[in-house]
Amino acid sequence: MGKKKKEHIEIISLDSQISPYLLKIDGWKSTLIQDENEKGTFIKKRSDREISDRFIHKMNITVKTRIINFFKNIYNLGLVLVLLTTLLLRLKYIGQESLWNDAAVHLWYVIKVVKEPLFAFSQQYILGDYFVPQSIMAFFYLFTKDAFLAGKIVAMIYALTGVTFMYLLGTELRSRFTGLMAALLLAFNHIFWFYSVRPLGDSPMLVTTIILL
Repeated sequence: MGKKKKEHIEIISLDSQISPYLLKIDGWKSTLIQDENEKGTFIKKRSDREISDRFIHKMNITVKTRIINFFKNIYNLGLVLVLLTTLLLRLKYIGQESLWNDAAVHLWYVIKVVKEPLFAFSQQYILGDYFVPQSIMAFFYLFTKDAFLAGKIVAMIYALTGVTFMYLLGTELRSRFTGLMAALLLAFNHIFWFYSVRPLGDSPMLVTTIILL
């Protein structure tokens, strides 16, 4: 015999003139049973599944409401537009073949740590100046099989992260308008733009500093 579902009982008091019966709902089946001692009271038995469905429904409504409220704020909408512009401008250079000496070393580490996983625990790898970005690149390299492309993807992720946290920093220090202007200035800063399309350590270092602030 299968396990009997746990049931939650909710008692709802109604006017005794409405009905001298109890409405019993068990899962999807419902029957009316007479109870002389509890006239005018409905006992509703709801299964775990019904409660779970209601909870998920409420969560979906909550998430949908939060998203709508987020985009109703003009500054949040401005941030989304800045991030989208930041991404599109950098996608233009994703196929550009520009590899510096230090970038070549970083990408070589990425390839080596994927082919030799134990290298990730070596002192040479952990104490390097590019430990975190290299590890993220290695993750993308597993899927792209192209270290150069993985490096470009991580560079763009850092760019978007930096712009987002610059907005949050400006908002915390003064106002949402200040945050939006700060994010805009960083997104179009020519030096940040130059480094955030290449697998170099400069952009991740700047973004990490902004996050820590």
